[in-house]
Amino acid sequence: AHCGACGRACAAGQSRGAGVCRSVAGDVAHRGRSDNACPTPANAAPACTSGACGPGPCDAGYGNCDANAANGCETNLNATVAHCGGCGRACVIANGTPACSSGMCAVAACNAGYANCNSTAGDGCEVNTSADPNHCGACMSRCALANVMTHTCAAGACGVGTCNAGFANCN
Repeated sequence: AHCGACGRACAAGQSRGAGVCRSVAGDVAHRGRSDNACPTPANAAPACTSGACGPGPCDAGYGNCDANAANGCETNLNATVAHCGGCGRACVIANGTPACSSGMCAVAACNAGYANCNSTAGDGCEVNTSADPNHCGACMSRCALANVMTHTCAAGACGVGTCNAGFANCN
């Protein structure tokens, strides 16, 4: 009511400080009133927009993936499978279980009978070690039975498809 001089009132949305009226609607220390500071949100500095508190820019490696200002930047983008490296970037691993490591999708584990033989997360657990004669039972375990032209792999064990000319699988 007496900002800097008798009878000089501050307008709505302003606060007095050192005899000067100033806007406090976007001020995190006042949030529309001189006694109403914004709380510090998780993993971000506080921000104030039109008198409403929320997170400012998120700290490195964090995101406000649920768009809920009340809980700040709640998501660890370096370790969360559903938001790996950015909000909404879900990891999916073919024939396996995904992981998020340093913001990059990775293979946490392969399903039974599958392996990640090329160590690339992009194609997941790409080899069926139960049926692939070049990776039978494990990566790089190639079937190489003597006098066999074509090999089979069943349940992770090498077998004879076709014998070389002049040979037979008698047992």
